[in-house]
Amino acid sequence: MGGGSGVASRRVRGEGNMDSDGLAAARQRLQADELQMQEEIALLDERAREAQTPDEVAFSSDAALADEAPLAVDREKESTWRRSLQHRLLDAQSALRKLDQGTYGRCDACGLEIAPRRLRAQPQASLCLNCQAKAERGRV
Repeated sequence: MGGGSGVASRRVRGEGNMDSDGLAAARQRLQADELQMQEEIALLDERAREAQTPDEVAFSSDAALADEAPLAVDREKESTWRRSLQHRLLDAQSALRKLDQGTYGRCDACGLEIAPRRLRAQPQASLCLNCQAKAERGRV
């Protein structure tokens, strides 16, 4: 069978390479996501700094400690959310670097093309669907 040698087998059926408009849209979305996540992280950091008042460090009664338990839960939720945002921010920044280097859209694990439909849905995706599924099964 002639024609496209091994290239056709490396593509997802019905999908081709992202065109320049698709790459520009991905860059725009990644940059907007990056800015939004940086702003959210800064807000969470500011809230954490404000919550650390000298009164908090002072001796508290058992009743006061019980009253502060919901606050501790909220802080833990915010800390978890901040870690998630930081991880997503790093993913977006990595995708932007790949755009700059001309390697955007290649799976980090197998090197094959990530389906443009996947990249439109998740521009920060670094794994093709097959490798993503393998990675998720490995974590379970």
